[in-house]
Amino acid sequence: MTRIAIIAANAIIRSGTEILLSKSGVPPNCIVTFETVADFLNHPDLKRFAVALLDDEPYFNNIEATIEQLLKLIPDLLIILLSERLMVAYIRSIIKQGASGFIYKEGEMEQSLPIALSAVQRGTVYLSPEVS
Repeated sequence: MTRIAIIAANAIIRSGTEILLSKSGVPPNCIVTFETVADFLNHPDLKRFAVALLDDEPYFNNIEATIEQLLKLIPDLLIILLSERLMVAYIRSIIKQGASGFIYKEGEMEQSLPIALSAVQRGTVYLSPEVS
């Protein structure tokens, strides 16, 4: 089963995302939460993660560098950004930098998360419906 990292400074975002993943059928032992990217990068089994759900809140001003850093260390990591920002230029930039998907946090995350996971694991970029 796919190991999923949830990286979010906000404890409510971490726990809420974890609950939504569990409700969508992801086994709890496949989900690991992290408060920071640094915490994630210090995990002993870092290379075993296939997907990272990254809340952009603390990294907004440096998100491209954060994505680049993650992909440099784990080239096959599928990064799905969780964001409150619906700015086309921003979304294009993170996808161009290597993110595999974008979920709008103010949207229907309960429906978007399982669809996004499935899409990116098939090699398709996922964008929340609100993006269009």
